[in-house]
Amino acid sequence: MNRNKSIIKTIENWLELPVDEIIIVDWASSIPVASSLSGIAIKDSRLNIIRVDGEEHWHLTQAFNLGFWFAKYEDIIKVDADVLIDRDFFTKNTIDDTSFVRGFWNKGETHINGFFYIKQSALNLVNGFNEYIKLYGYDDEDIYRRLKLKNMTEKEVFSGTINHIPHSDVERTNMVGDSRLSHIHEVLRQNTRFLILYNEYLTTLMPVWNRNSMNAQYSIAQYGRYVHCKKLKEMMLSSIARIEQDAFYYAALRYLAWGRGSYVYEMSLEEVNDELDIMSKNLSKT
Repeated sequence: MNRNKSIIKTIENWLELPVDEIIIVDWASSIPVASSLSGIAIKDSRLNIIRVDGEEHWHLTQAFNLGFWFAKYEDIIKVDADVLIDRDFFTKNTIDDTSFVRGFWNKGETHINGFFYIKQSALNLVNGFNEYIKLYGYDDEDIYRRLKLKNMTEKEVFSGTINHIPHSDVERTNMVGDSRLSHIHEVLRQNTRFLILYNEYLTTLMPVWNRNSMNAQYSIAQYGRYVHCKKLKEMMLSSIARIEQDAFYYAALRYLAWGRGSYVYEMSLEEVNDELDIMSKNLSKT
């Protein structure tokens, strides 16, 4: 969503790879990705653009699951708009029915934790990404955990075969003005460390995402290699607002405890928000 500048930088690199198709999911970008790539798209028949209309906010897990659904081939690379892939990637990274290749945030490369190379059949085992996750963070660790519970072996991506183009956290989270943040204190809404914690607790409190979980449903209109989708419905539990509030509370306690000690675990939700108000005022003075 609104990552057209990144796509323009990476698409030529992707088109140099020995792949059969490239699927770009354009999640209601202000300027359609198809417009930004019109000349390139005409030149290469492997490029397919899935446009989702009518969405106000970025929803990573739904966007990638939609892309997986359209994929025609068994071997899939899940790649963000800001990642370059070396031409010899496939000679240095191999997968089979019981393994997948992934990036690690703590292995010398930054911001490649969400990159993976996997079989479509393995994604089907776990029903892709956990669509209960709406905000930034933990989507990658959640899917890796569920894959390993299905006895899938993770392998580290071969060093140097992928590279990340640096950009700001605002671009990364893509959540400026996101109304889904209303239950999260303002001082933490763009804090990536906190948002990862929040989604970790959310996935613990929610039902396990698996093959029985209901993915978002779409209407689909196809025009050659261009597809237009509109979301019809998504799975919503009646208790979701309470669960999201609980996830915020537990994540905020853990976040505050890192700097203030374990005494914060005695705080109520109201006291947590009071503490965050103080933090917010102190930040505004600096």
